[in-house]
Amino acid sequence: MAVAKKRQETIEAQIEQLDIDSLPLPPPPMEKENTNYAIKKCSHGFKLHDAICQRFIKEFLALFTAAIESDDDDDDDEASHCYTKLALEATATKYSSSVFTNKARLEKIASYFVCKGTQLYLDGEMTNACLHACLACYFEQSISMIVHHNTLYYIDAQMMYELQLADEHTLVSFFRRRITCKCLDTKYKQVKSLPKMGRCCNDDCGLPEGHVQRSKMFYCTGCYEACYCSHECQKDDWKEHKQCCKEYRRLNRGLRG
Repeated sequence: MAVAKKRQETIEAQIEQLDIDSLPLPPPPMEKENTNYAIKKCSHGFKLHDAICQRFIKEFLALFTAAIESDDDDDDDEASHCYTKLALEATATKYSSSVFTNKARLEKIASYFVCKGTQLYLDGEMTNACLHACLACYFEQSISMIVHHNTLYYIDAQMMYELQLADEHTLVSFFRRRITCKCLDTKYKQVKSLPKMGRCCNDDCGLPEGHVQRSKMFYCTGCYEACYCSHECQKDDWKEHKQCCKEYRRLNRGLRG
């Protein structure tokens, strides 16, 4: 009887695991209902057979979406970093050892956002694709934080902001370097002649959304992290950037040393 009971418990556990693995991941925030998913689409190299990663992604997206819906701030490009931080803080305790210190799982999570973002771009969901690139960037940087033992690395919010407002050339290049298929090769040929746009670090920049052609921007010579459209914008931003500049220099010295 004990053997039969143990066998039954094992079978039930296997069924439960299959049920978890077969659950579809939730639609990303802002994604419109698509009735054409009967057509099989490329996975762009993404494979997820990890129940813990699936649970984390579902919970993270639910919290992330809830943060977006509860905030009336129209400045979503900068707020996205805050939404991400809120969602991560809410899941930190539960997944502290199983995800946030596990490089392989963080790589899978980053890969999910890359591949999902790629498909969203191909489906014409540019805004949502940019959001997924932003999240992929965040988790990729989290991997680097593990490599550097959380002491000599920081989240590059500027890079996240630029991906959140990315032009097509920047977005396609970001995804294309990370997927294993050739689904973006044709798109890349179409957009590679477009100028890549950057974002001036001065929040009071007079350019629309602070966007400027990246090849015309220059970096702060103190930290080589903050970038600006003009010397005037750099001077205007110095009071805000001064403290960050010191911290960036300290971190960069640590990374080189």
